[in-house]
Amino acid sequence: MEDLAQALQDALGTALAVYLGPEHLDDQPELPHVIVVPTAETLTPPTQNPQQLVGDSAMTVDVICRAVTYQDARTLALLCWTALMPLRARPTAAVQYGSEPWGDYTVRSAVLTVTVTAPVLRSDVTLARIEEIAAHHRYLIPATQQEVSNDQEPEGGTYRGDFHEHADPVHRL
Repeated sequence: MEDLAQALQDALGTALAVYLGPEHLDDQPELPHVIVVPTAETLTPPTQNPQQLVGDSAMTVDVICRAVTYQDARTLALLCWTALMPLRARPTAAVQYGSEPWGDYTVRSAVLTVTVTAPVLRSDVTLARIEEIAAHHRYLIPATQQEVSNDQEPEGGTYRGDFHEHADPVHRL
């Protein structure tokens, strides 16, 4: 969708603003402007191409063109439609007209509903991205009895300790 909105912005020039997403529907920016809202997408089963995940993808997009008059809104909608034709838009589209109150003023709108087709390739879809693999270890202290040596350290000599398990008899080295 971002590339579609950018293509519309490039076609319309810097004089008109193009917004993407329904969160801009309640905004009241300067007129005229365009809001691109994706509404639905239909998918068909994959074809024989191993790089394609789906056979055909058809996305329905509402291009809301707001202006001062209906004629300006219609002209803006037709300009958007001709800009979308190179972007794999289907040749048929629908326009619905309406008006919206903006405080003390009424804005005219033309909603261009167009279907854009685009194949969904395997490179377009990423199920998971692994950035780091880490392991978490928890070391527990074994629940053994404290080992205590019963040897006395010889005076002026070296110390040799002994080791025995819990129930082992005491032995000397």
